[in-house]
Parts: sequence; structure tokens; C-alpha cells
Amino acid sequence: MATLELNCVRTSLFTRDCSLIVGSGQVAKVEAQADAGTELLLAVMGLRPLTAGIVCIDGAPLTPQSAPYFRQLTGYAPADVKLMPDNAIERSLQGGDNRPCTTAQWIVEALGLPQTLLGAVEAEGTALGFDTRDLAMPPSSLTCEQRRALLLATAVARTPKLLLVCHPLCPDTYLQHVATQRQMAILAVEDTTN
Repeated sequence: MATLELNCVRTSLFTRDCSLIVGSGQVAKVEAQADAGTELLLAVMGLRPLTAGIVCIDGAPLTPQSAPYFRQLTGYAPADVKLMPDNAIERSLQGGDNRPCTTAQWIVEALGLPQTLLGAVEAEGTALGFDTRDLAMPPSSLTCEQRRALLLATAVARTPKLLLVCHPLCPDTYLQHVATQRQMAILAVEDTTN
């Protein structure tokens, strides 16, 4: 069980006050332009500075000291692998002799998912419309939408207490189902760029 609270939160790109409370089994959505939404979610994880406001999980404020612990409770599904906090993940898709041969191998090696959770990723991927036969393909052959679905499926498979989702390409009912079934608090940012 977890409760995320944002109280008048702003970042350098997300310049309007964001105040919300989302608890286990609930989904909260925030509309923002792509870069601003990504920065807001990274700030919730303590990876970007806030210009105003406070973030709390279960009543405890986010501080530089508490941020690593908060990140252990949090799953993050960015709009693309390029937006992951660790750019080594993106580099793993590029050239080199040690890049993973299959998407399944990439999920385990680059995203750090335990091998035992690959079945859960397949189940979530199927729910998101991902053809799980593509797990045998090289990760560099996936489209941006396929990678986005896999990033979300991988984040959900880890069963965090709090799930942050950037620009989800999934049915509205999917996130509510995940929140209810897994008792996660979910904060989703929807892109208003277009």
C-alpha cells in the first residue's frame, strides 16, 4: 500500500502547480507537454529538482536522503527508452559486440529484470497488445511503440507500490485494472503536445 502526494509541485519545465493525492488502487492523470511531463515524473523520483512544492510517499517527504529509498518503491515507464534515468540502457540497443541478441535478453540484462519475471512481462505485454513472439527478435528491431509497451509491462511486472507512467499508449482501463489488481498507486502523464 502506498500513497503519493504532490503539494504545489513545480519544476523548471512543469511550471504550473500540481497538487494531487493518489493511493493504492487508484490512478491519477496529469496532462502536460512531453518534456514537462517527463521532468515531473523524474522529479517525483528525486532525479530532477523541484522549483516549488513537496512530494511525499506515505506521508514522508522526498529529500536527497530519502530519494534512493523512494525509487526502490517506484516503477517507471517512460515514453521511450531514451528517457530512462540510466543512459546505459539506450546504449545497449546500439552497436557493439556485447549487445543483447533478443529482446527478452535485453529486458533481463539492460533493464535488470529477474529472469523469473519474464513470464509476467509476457502476460502484461499481451494485455497491452504486444506480440510476445517479438521477444525473440533483436531489441533494436522494435518500434518505439513496442518498446514503450515493453517498458510499461516490465515496470508493472516488478509490482512496485507506486507506478509512474509517461504518455501511456494503452487502453484507459488497463492502468485502472493494474492499480486495482496489484494495489498500486499510479501517476500517469498524458502528452498534450499535439
